[in-house]
Amino acid sequence: MIIHLKACVALAFSFALAVGATVYANAAEIEEFDAIFRHGLVVDGSGEEPYVGTVAVRDGRLSVLKGDAPNWIAGMDTDAAGKVIAPGFIDLHTHARADLMDPQGSAMTNYLTQGVTTVVIGNDGDGAVDITRRFTDIQEHGAGTNVVQYIGHGALRRAVMSRTDRAATEAEIATMQGLLESALQQGAAGLSSGLFYADGSFATTQEVIELCKTVARYGGVYDSHIRAESSRGVGVLAAIDEAIRIGRESGAAVHIAHIKVLGRDVWGKAQEVVAKIQAARDQGLRITADQYPWIASSTQLKSAVLSKEWQAGGSQVWRARLRDPATRTLMLEDMRINIDRRGGPESFLLLETGDARWKGLRLAEVAAIRGEPPEVAAAHLLDAGTVRVVSFNMQEEDIGVFMRQPWVATSSDGTNGHPRKFGSFPRKYHRYVRELNLIPVEQFVRSSSGLSADILGLKDRGYLRNGYIADLLVFDPNLFRERASFQEWNRLSAGVDYLMLAGNLVIDKGTLTGLRKGKSLGPCPGSCSVVGSNGISK
Repeated sequence: MIIHLKACVALAFSFALAVGATVYANAAEIEEFDAIFRHGLVVDGSGEEPYVGTVAVRDGRLSVLKGDAPNWIAGMDTDAAGKVIAPGFIDLHTHARADLMDPQGSAMTNYLTQGVTTVVIGNDGDGAVDITRRFTDIQEHGAGTNVVQYIGHGALRRAVMSRTDRAATEAEIATMQGLLESALQQGAAGLSSGLFYADGSFATTQEVIELCKTVARYGGVYDSHIRAESSRGVGVLAAIDEAIRIGRESGAAVHIAHIKVLGRDVWGKAQEVVAKIQAARDQGLRITADQYPWIASSTQLKSAVLSKEWQAGGSQVWRARLRDPATRTLMLEDMRINIDRRGGPESFLLLETGDARWKGLRLAEVAAIRGEPPEVAAAHLLDAGTVRVVSFNMQEEDIGVFMRQPWVATSSDGTNGHPRKFGSFPRKYHRYVRELNLIPVEQFVRSSSGLSADILGLKDRGYLRNGYIADLLVFDPNLFRERASFQEWNRLSAGVDYLMLAGNLVIDKGTLTGLRKGKSLGPCPGSCSVVGSNGISK
């Protein structure tokens, strides 16, 4: 009996040890996080097939797992079933500088409600020369999103040249190279150009090549509003050839801003543009593009209808030419041709006018009311002050050709008066993923996050990967869509349930929290060193 009792005690003791060991092992496997999102469709930014999984955040970094993670616990534990979990989006082309410099506008609510956590500024050749000062000014009142900067080619020309309506000299190019190198050392992602616009349009291709050699030495990006997007000037195909040449001869990565074929006489040429770029990529050139998902562009009326030769010298000079009978007839003929190239006077919607009577009308309507040809009506509008227009000059078929390319990222090119500033990313999802089934959700997310991060050289954002910074988006696929339109351009988008910047909730259960957690980002802010063409220094 005693023997049996001892055996039972020993057995009970052994069982207790075993149970204790199991409890201890399970306790050791429990991981605590700040936030967990379970059962959502994880679309990780790579372009690979989505999966149902779990994404957790701890100390501003990500942990990602396929399936459920029952041993992961957090104070904020959210069932994201039926929702999409994605990296925060990166907008490669914005005009958000003025917003970021404004204490109220810098909250960036129009971008946050699109799922955007990082914006790029300084596009189209207009980026600040003093990158550090711009970053400092932005951080004085905080930013709602992260910010990446380009230094602008047009800004460099204005800083160095007394007149920009000519080619730069070798000495001026050398001075620009010095300023460019300093900006790259301060954290600029690269150089942007606006070869379509007056300050950049007078630059030779060789001038840009020489500057881009400096960009290449730092592993940066040459981002360009190319010299033409229509049949105007050199024409869109020659402008693409020029961008490719700049990349080949400088060694810099090339990025084409808001890629498009603009105007009815080039509609259908998207395939030719794609073929040129793909051939260059096949030969090893690093060349990419971005695109906004709208059939209408937006710019100043002078840029749309006046060729660069007439714009030389600034607004006072070209307005004087427009009033001078000796030049007026030639300018009106130039304007007539350019209006027709963009789709005719009915394609121009006036967003901003010096004379408030005309705001919200089409150019064709103004011409009819005034009883004069469209080009004469345009001249009257230009003489009265700054005019900004939306121009309906693209086709869905061409937009689709570009959008399907794996090297085309998403952007907004956001400007006041155009709904693209408030709704580009949700529109791309709602219109081209859900309605038209043009691209799958994984390509949409990649083009909005991982591809953009790769283009900019951001090494720890743009993907849902273990250890990456928790710029994180959760959206409802049934509700995520733009609410802005050409009639109401500044309505916030719908469908974002949660948005995090480095683990900080800036949208919580669909509501903006008001936190401003944006950081100044760059490939190597404050600590760049010269690198070869194969990498970017951190």
